[in-house]
Amino acid sequence: MGSIVVGVLAAPEPAFGPTNSDNRCVLYVNDRVYNSLSHQLTKPTLVLLRSTDGEPRAAAQVRHIQELPPAHRSGLDVNFNAVEGQATAFASHGLATALTASSIAISMSLEQIDNNTIPSALEVRLSIDIEENAYAHKILRCMQRLAPQLLLGTLVWHGRRLALTWCNRVTVAIVLQTGGANFVSCIGPATAVHVSTASPSALHDLRPVPASAAANVGRDLASHADVAQQTIAAIAQRFAGSGPSSPRGILLHGVPGVGKSHFLRLLAKHMPSVAFHSVSSPDIFQTNAGLSEQKLFRAFDEAAQSPWSILVFEDIDALAGASDTALDKSVFGTFLTAIGNLPHHVVVIGTTNRKEVLDPALTTNGRLDVCVAMLPPTLLERQAVLAKLCASLDVADSVLAQMAQRTSGFVSADLVSLVREAAMASLADGSPSCVTLANVEAALAVVRPSVLQSQRQAARTDAVHMFGVDDALKTLNVAVLGPLRDSSAYRRMGISPPRGVLLTGPAGSGKSHALTYVAQEVGAFATVVPVLCTDLVTKVVGGTEAALADLFATARLAAPCVLLLDQIESLAPVRGFDTSSEQTFDRVLSMLLLEMDGVGSSSSAAAMRKLSHEEFLRQHVVLIATTTHASQLDPAILRPGRFDLEIGLAFPTGKAREQVVAHLLQQTPVALEDEFRTADDFTRWIVDATDGVSVGQLNAIFQEAALACLRHDITATAVSMATFRQALVQEVAKARQPVADNEQIDSE
Repeated sequence: MGSIVVGVLAAPEPAFGPTNSDNRCVLYVNDRVYNSLSHQLTKPTLVLLRSTDGEPRAAAQVRHIQELPPAHRSGLDVNFNAVEGQATAFASHGLATALTASSIAISMSLEQIDNNTIPSALEVRLSIDIEENAYAHKILRCMQRLAPQLLLGTLVWHGRRLALTWCNRVTVAIVLQTGGANFVSCIGPATAVHVSTASPSALHDLRPVPASAAANVGRDLASHADVAQQTIAAIAQRFAGSGPSSPRGILLHGVPGVGKSHFLRLLAKHMPSVAFHSVSSPDIFQTNAGLSEQKLFRAFDEAAQSPWSILVFEDIDALAGASDTALDKSVFGTFLTAIGNLPHHVVVIGTTNRKEVLDPALTTNGRLDVCVAMLPPTLLERQAVLAKLCASLDVADSVLAQMAQRTSGFVSADLVSLVREAAMASLADGSPSCVTLANVEAALAVVRPSVLQSQRQAARTDAVHMFGVDDALKTLNVAVLGPLRDSSAYRRMGISPPRGVLLTGPAGSGKSHALTYVAQEVGAFATVVPVLCTDLVTKVVGGTEAALADLFATARLAAPCVLLLDQIESLAPVRGFDTSSEQTFDRVLSMLLLEMDGVGSSSSAAAMRKLSHEEFLRQHVVLIATTTHASQLDPAILRPGRFDLEIGLAFPTGKAREQVVAHLLQQTPVALEDEFRTADDFTRWIVDATDGVSVGQLNAIFQEAALACLRHDITATAVSMATFRQALVQEVAKARQPVADNEQIDSE
């Protein structure tokens, strides 16, 4: 239905005196307004009045001004043009009291309300401003008894002001809660009316959750808009008291630094009518018996004193973790009891970064059953956060885009540290406030994602050169880098990209070097976690399994993530050969298989087609592992869905050895003397002499020649040919000795 903007004026006092306690809501309009609306009205009817921001403000009957008795229309004609440029309407005393203004422009939206469908309020909470004196509590008890009779049949909504007459005095009461989901309800015989003495003057905004709260919080947070909407919707539902199913509490969980505390501060800022009470959960525990429970009950009691309250328990895992100690059980039981008796005007929010340790009773049976996860920000969210953080700095848009691209897995606290380090780097360069890409690179070398702090090994940042493995690198790029750049082809086909890639090849073929190359190529699109598998193996029973679980948990949090597992045979050997009494390696293998099955996308084909690229990246984890030969691994780890792709690396061909020697010759100066005219002749000579030699052994030849030269003359600037020949013969003999030994074994 249509709407028309009118200027609402309170009727003159001769019509409605200041002591009148009539709470009927009627809007009297002139011919112009009435004629434009009457064809839509089925008299008598109720309509909603909305303010210019779209918020419903009141419900009222629409009537023509002529329906007022003549004695009550004195002076109305004078005021019909009081609001310039707008049609004018007059509010009855009850409506004027509800709107609390003598002249306010509102949009009257004709959303007809059927009188027969207006629900009876289950519970109405009123706030009355009574002067503190010796009789205040008696007056309050009296009003508690009289209010249901005085207000029987009255329309109420959240924030409405009502006039109550007692002892020939008129008191304005404020509706704090109606106990229903509808905007307007009616006080009936079964409605429970509660009266409190909270000061109405303190309630400058009677809507505890403004309609714009979610948008404002999301704007200031620059990310996690879905978290703001879900949390605020749950709070509004609780305050509305919409039945027994309304949530009592919210569990907000996420990794450290993701912005949980900052988000709650923004909630408090944009919901000024709601009192925020923050409690540090570890501080609840006291040394003396019974004091912990008393302190916990006191926190709930203080929150219940405010008309609208949010009680925040930070690090709630300290309070509600699964524990067998008597004190922990007693405190947690007290907490559950308090939650069960929570009034509708109080919401509990618990924060934690360890959801897995919480007692299941906390998140069931209508307690903190709204679980909101704050995940690390997406690419677009990181760009928005960085733009907000760099608002006072001179940063080009291209640099911001690079920063967002290079910070996969970073949380808000990490981004703050990154911007701070980049600003300090620009200051050191003599150009304060002007952040360049070089400053960002310097900051990225210092700041790592919080979720990777437990991983001590860092990826190399120097240039990585690969020779003779073009086909292998191309396959790696398609399998690993392709889905990170654009996953549309996989999503369109309804399939998941490879979850695992296994690099195999003899020692020295460049497997570990290939991992370093992948780390540099993928680093701009995903979080890279390089791991030497032997570092995960410990002598402590269960220590290796715990390290594996922590590693994969980190990868899931940092998604999109690429795990680089070097020498995986130390974790996944063939089963049945473990001679230890604890069967350590068999247990480690079982844990590894379990974790590998739990990473990456497990969505169906239909679900994959519905995912956006950002949603795909949030769950994308891929493993790249190295081993000498696939036969060293247990067959279970090679099945599809674990390591889907095997890439073999062999010894370099003659052309590849030429490229390697040319590169090494640039790094290590060699005195060619008269034996070789050019470096190309020298290169061809080495290539012919090193058939069957690996890249690592070629590097060892130059390394040993340089060391031998320095041992002979510490001031030498180039390797002599005699020294180089000696190193060549020595290293080639080492390289070919295992082959000769194997041939001898075969002949025997």
